Amino acid sequence: MPRRLSWTSLANGLPRTDADILLETLKTFTVANSDVGQCSICSDASPHAMRTQLLRFRSCQLLDVVNVDELHAHMTPVRPPHPTPPRITPPMKESARDWAKQGLRPARIWYSLLQRFNLDETTAPLLSVVQRFVHHYVAKQLGGSDLMAAVSLKAQSAGFTGQEEETAAFTFSWRIDREGKPVVGNDSNANPFVIDISTKKLLRQADRDPSSFVLHLDVTYTLTQVDYPVIVAGILDQARHFHLLAISIVSQQQQDQYTEVLSHLARVFATVTGNPLRVKWGMVDADVAQWNALQEVFGGEGSSFRFMMCFFSMSPRRCMRKQGLWSRWDGHPPCA
Repeated sequence: MPRRLSWTSLANGLPRTDADILLETLKTFTVANSDVGQCSICSDASPHAMRTQLLRFRSCQLLDVVNVDELHAHMTPVRPPHPTPPRITPPMKESARDWAKQGLRPARIWYSLLQRFNLDETTAPLLSVVQRFVHHYVAKQLGGSDLMAAVSLKAQSAGFTGQEEETAAFTFSWRIDREGKPVVGNDSNANPFVIDISTKKLLRQADRDPSSFVLHLDVTYTLTQVDYPVIVAGILDQARHFHLLAISIVSQQQQDQYTEVLSHLARVFATVTGNPLRVKWGMVDADVAQWNALQEVFGGEGSSFRFMMCFFSMSPRRCMRKQGLWSRWDGHPPCA
C-alpha cells in the first residue's frame, strides 16, 4: 500500500478569487492536469465532483470553493554565519616559496609557519591549504610536474648508444625496448623505477687490477623531489682516492633492484672497455639485500670476491648481535 502523507490544512472553503490570489504569491508553476474525484470539501448532500490540482488545491465543482493543503515545510531555517578560516598571508607565501625551493615537504612547511609567525592550529591556515599552495608552486614554477611519460622520454633520449663522447653523460638500464632504449619502470611493485647515469670516462676508472681497489656501494636519500633512494657506486684505490663509477635512482631498496643495478653496470662497463668488470673487494652498508646482490653478481664458484662491511655500520650491529637481536646475520661474514 502507498504510504499516507501528512498534509497540513492551510485554508478551508476559500472562494475561487481568494484562492487565485494565494496561488499567485507562490512559486510560478503550470497546472497541466488535475484529478477528478468525489467532493469532500462542502457539506452538500447531493453527489458532485471536485478537482485536485498541484500543491493540493481541492476545488468543489458545485459551490466553487477551495481547500488548500501543504505537505512538509517550505522554508529553510536561518544558519549562523560561518567563520572565515585563516588565510595564507603574503609573508607566509614568501616563506613557503623559499622552503619549497629547498625541497621541504608541505607538512614541514606548515609546522615551520607555526613557529615563524607564532601561530597555533586555530590561527594558522589549514594544512590542506598549505599543501595545495606548495604543490601548485612546485608544479608551475619549479618544474615538479613531470609525468611518467616525460621522465621516460628524457631517459630514453639520453640512452646509451656507444657513440657518446668520453665525458658525455648517458642513461642505461637492464631493461630495454625494441630500439635498445632504457625502460625505467612505473614505480609499482611489479615494475619498479630503476635508472643509471654515468659516462665512459667514469667507467674506465675501474679498468684496472681488481686487487688494487675496493668497490663501494652506498645509498643516500632526499636528493630527489620524490625521495627516491640514490645509489652511488664507486671505487677506492690504494691511495684512498674515491672514483665515482655511476649513480642509480631506484624506487625500492630490494635485492632485485640492487642486483639489477650491479648487473647492468657490469654489462655497460664491458661494452665500453671491452673487458669484464672484475671485483675482488666490495664494501656496502649492513644490509642483507646489498650483501646478497654483490654475491650474486660478483661471487659464485671460482670467484675471489670478498665482502667487507663498513665499520660505522658494523659496530652498532655487533652490539645488537651480542644481545641476540641480529640472529639473521648468522652465517654471513660481517667483514673480511
